Amino acid sequence: MKASANVAIIGAGCAGISAHIWLCELHIQHQIFEGKKMGGMLNRVYNTIENFPPRHYANGKALAEELDQYVKKTVCGDQVSKVFIEEEITKISKKEDLFLLESNLGTVREFTHILLATGTRFRQLDIPGYKKSADFISQSTTYSAPSVAGEKVLIVGGGDAAFEGARILLEHNCDIVLSSRSEYCARPEFVNYITKSNSASLMELGVLPVEFIPNKSQIDVIFSNGKKDSFKKVFVRIGVDPILPALFSECKKDERGYLRTDHNCETSIPGIFAIGDVSVAPLQSIATAIGDGARAAKAIQVLTR
Repeated sequence: MKASANVAIIGAGCAGISAHIWLCELHIQHQIFEGKKMGGMLNRVYNTIENFPPRHYANGKALAEELDQYVKKTVCGDQVSKVFIEEEITKISKKEDLFLLESNLGTVREFTHILLATGTRFRQLDIPGYKKSADFISQSTTYSAPSVAGEKVLIVGGGDAAFEGARILLEHNCDIVLSSRSEYCARPEFVNYITKSNSASLMELGVLPVEFIPNKSQIDVIFSNGKKDSFKKVFVRIGVDPILPALFSECKKDERGYLRTDHNCETSIPGIFAIGDVSVAPLQSIATAIGDGARAAKAIQVLTR
């Protein structure tokens, strides 16, 4: 038997909780760290979840709350696991055969293996006035559409999320302006639906916001073509980026910054695994995240057997 495993799970979304369940089953010592709330990025999913058998959930928060209750009831025995909520891992370094994890609270702990289940964050616009305009910016049309019904809104983005969001806003009688950096990459049926609507205006490709000016009840937007317009809300749907703590050495990534892994979900740094949306995968979903957690947990058992 090799040295006993002591695993750090960074992130308590579906991938992290799946890994926790399997590590409990395999009686492997581990600790879970989540910088915000149990459920991770599920807490910002406002649409219904209908592809997670056998249950349907009204939104991500409903699933996150069920995961929270499940973890609280999980019996691992012999103090196999601990959960640290609102403690974010900010740095990973190496000390001989161990990984040192430093958190935002200043604590440093030692582990033999790391499971990165940190997920993604929405991309932001790096333009003047963006941070000051938080009250007028949203990433969720499902959540914000009722509050802007009948109003003029701006959508920034050209993918599925932007065009599907436009469809939702049209259902709330919004007057839509859509700005995209390049050729639309959304599904053709989404694009056709929006382009046929008299309430949607698609700006010339490449014309983008260059400055936000928030006012009392609306936001003024200056575009790269020099024109200015006013909106009730701006929906920024330009994709997501993986969330990664500072590593002692760079793991191999793809061109978008997602971590490359092998069939066991192990990264190019032995002992560090990437599971869920933070890793390179043909599909990012709840189902694949849960599978990643199980695979990685089993791999750690084999490696330390």
